[in-house]
Amino acid sequence: LEKCSRPRVVAVDLARAPRTILSMLEPTAVTRTMDDESRKRLDEVYAKWEKRGRGSRSELPHGPRPPVGFSRAPRYSSGPGRQHSYRRRQRRLSPDAILAPLGGFVPSLGVDPSVLHAATVSKCTSHFQCCQKCVPFSRNKLQSHSGGGVGLRDLLLIDKRKFSGFPGRLFPTLSQIFNTDISNAPTDIRSETLQSKRVQDAIAFCAGAMADGDPTARLAAVEEQTKRAASIISGMSSGISNTLVRIAGVLLFWILGKLFNHVHVQKKHVLMLQQAQNKGVPLVFLPGHRSHMDYIIMTFILFNMGLNIPRIAAGDNLKLPLISWLVTHLGGFFIKRRLDSAAGKDVLYRKCLHEFMVHALHNGDHMEFFIEGSRSRSGKAGSPKAGLLSVLVDTVKEGVVPDILIVPVSIGYDKLLEKGHIRHELMGGSKEPETFWKAVKGGWTMLTTNTGSVRVDFAQPFSLQEYLSTASVCSQSLLEVTNLGRSNSVANLMDQAQRKLITALSHHIVYDFTHCASLMVTNMVAFLLLTKHRQGVTCSELIASYQWLEKQAAARERAVAFTGEASEAVLYALHYLGPLVQVEDGKACNGLVGGAQLVSPCLRLPEVLELLHHANQVSPVFAIEAVVASTVLSLLGEEELRGRGLESSTAPEVCRDEVIEEASFLCKLLGREFIFAPPCVDLWTALRQAIEQFTNADLLKIPEQLSTAQNRKPRLLIESDEEEEEEEAILQVNSDPTAVQELRFLRSILDPFLEAYWAATTALLQLPDNCMDESEFLQQLQLSLREKAEKGLLENIESCSMDTLRNAVKVLLDMEILVLRDGNVLSVRDPSRVLDVAESITRFKS
Repeated sequence: LEKCSRPRVVAVDLARAPRTILSMLEPTAVTRTMDDESRKRLDEVYAKWEKRGRGSRSELPHGPRPPVGFSRAPRYSSGPGRQHSYRRRQRRLSPDAILAPLGGFVPSLGVDPSVLHAATVSKCTSHFQCCQKCVPFSRNKLQSHSGGGVGLRDLLLIDKRKFSGFPGRLFPTLSQIFNTDISNAPTDIRSETLQSKRVQDAIAFCAGAMADGDPTARLAAVEEQTKRAASIISGMSSGISNTLVRIAGVLLFWILGKLFNHVHVQKKHVLMLQQAQNKGVPLVFLPGHRSHMDYIIMTFILFNMGLNIPRIAAGDNLKLPLISWLVTHLGGFFIKRRLDSAAGKDVLYRKCLHEFMVHALHNGDHMEFFIEGSRSRSGKAGSPKAGLLSVLVDTVKEGVVPDILIVPVSIGYDKLLEKGHIRHELMGGSKEPETFWKAVKGGWTMLTTNTGSVRVDFAQPFSLQEYLSTASVCSQSLLEVTNLGRSNSVANLMDQAQRKLITALSHHIVYDFTHCASLMVTNMVAFLLLTKHRQGVTCSELIASYQWLEKQAAARERAVAFTGEASEAVLYALHYLGPLVQVEDGKACNGLVGGAQLVSPCLRLPEVLELLHHANQVSPVFAIEAVVASTVLSLLGEEELRGRGLESSTAPEVCRDEVIEEASFLCKLLGREFIFAPPCVDLWTALRQAIEQFTNADLLKIPEQLSTAQNRKPRLLIESDEEEEEEEAILQVNSDPTAVQELRFLRSILDPFLEAYWAATTALLQLPDNCMDESEFLQQLQLSLREKAEKGLLENIESCSMDTLRNAVKVLLDMEILVLRDGNVLSVRDPSRVLDVAESITRFKS
């Protein structure tokens, strides 16, 4: 499917790898420095983990188990992006050759989304409203009730009928571009920024520090710092060229038409944003970051929706020849990826950046930046960075602008675009700096590859002024899920209350754009293959599972980015997943998927990491439910579930408060993987609501003796007080095989993360002298997991992902089990606490 894409995989000769902790996941490798009691506890942890792993996954009923392990190292060279002839020949296979068992197929989204009938509209469209608790007034505004807001709009298609005259209909693209009003494009604000009081005060401060009291030296220092400030501001941005904007608009129609089949937005979102722009205040777009194409996609969409061109913040790693000139003349501005150096805080740069953004907002310019900072490597939303967001808060609080409308945005792709770089980093490779020729090569590769479609969803805009006035921040949610323990270094920059509020706002935005995203069919099929059908499934069963997942998405008010039938959706997904799935020979019926083919995921490295990247974009839909299911099954145990069948007169029971307490620990443990609840919602309340959903779905039951007309109401599970009877906290687990199977499915979502966290925790006990460089520890930990995968001893090969292992170390640092010394040296503070965490994770093992 991808003729020119080359996987970037780090090939490591395991036989020659460092042996310091390469075998640290074996129970016999316990260091001699451990006392007898700790060694005994660790042996018990290993024994419980091994015992829980046996027989937990059903055997493949339709044939041999798919190959597990990782691709042979000789297929790849040591350099990222390079490969041997075998892999190149595989990539040259046409889609017909890869999907030969499925018959001829032309990828399509089904029916024309512009003429959707009523039954399909509800499936492929949604409207994510802003928080009722934090911004109730904004929630009641900007609602589109117009009939013109129904369905989807493909921005690559231009309606010729809206142009009058022969030239307009003959050249619709040119007519579209040159009829678009760009009179409100951002203007050059470099001189105003340099002359501002904040920047001049920073120049004086830096000059005084350099002169050290010498008046003569101070004059020279002021001149030097003034030149540096002018250089900083000039390097950020320049004047926007309207001519270049129109030329770029024409080229983007051609380029994006080559790259994608469709670029879809919802029509009601277009109307909603046009109404928001008419409010006369700046709009700040905050998209989730998946690809470098996000910059281009957002600019193209906003331009063609008739909105003002925003100023886009880009990292200085993209400051390349020609590209930097284009970016600055099309509305972008560059910022450092690291604002401070080893010498200390760069006060002048911070003030220049702050004042540049303030002047842009004061002029009414729209703005766009990625709150995650960098692209997501795992497919999930990353931890937010609140630096630029604090500038917006200061601008509103200082009265520079009356208000700012925040617009969370989600961008979804059918395929992973920069998969070579993503694979390289997930396999442990270091991030390589961008160069001009790499950018040209990557662009050419994408132009020669069919990458499917793009779906962009906008959450409802909300007032920043209103949020700062009325937002409620739940301390438990922030402390247990969004741990602030490692943010103490910025305590001197703002007071504790404002820091907490800005942190809550940043997590709320990430929660919003995660939950407003439409589900791409490639992500849905990958999710099903790695959870429900890991051992393989027939096509007919996969279609049935896809229909079930569609219903689950609809029940959670999530749209699906596909307008056709379920059989067409599965075939469409298999086409774009390509070599990430294995399809056995079978028959095809009328061009659709038949029932005889066996589809299974490719459980090899690095392919499985790319498949996990797709699946991770669906996992947040079920994240908190997966936590509750894992907790319930861990409290019961597999033995009790097997012993209680339909013939048993009593169902297994769990204590609700115990479920919530254990689930809270799991939420804290996985707080860097998922945002389980918005910061304004108490975590215990969110868990109780999830338990309520389980009772509504008949996965959990209230005991019959307590099932009165009153306690059948869902409110009892949420509004219970301290005086309720102890028996009301007891819940029965439905032992029906279908219910148990659904609980196990939900638990399987967390299995790769738990196995990676368990491996990282137990490996810490094998560190020589209880300390090691962080990067070296992560590299050797991943090597040990890959060695186990090669031997077939790793149940979830996705746990080898470097992103997950790195998050595990960060969580242990947040828990203060680990500390960083001398820069990047990990040190274990208390081995007994490490064992406690390992034992706790073992309880949730499937």
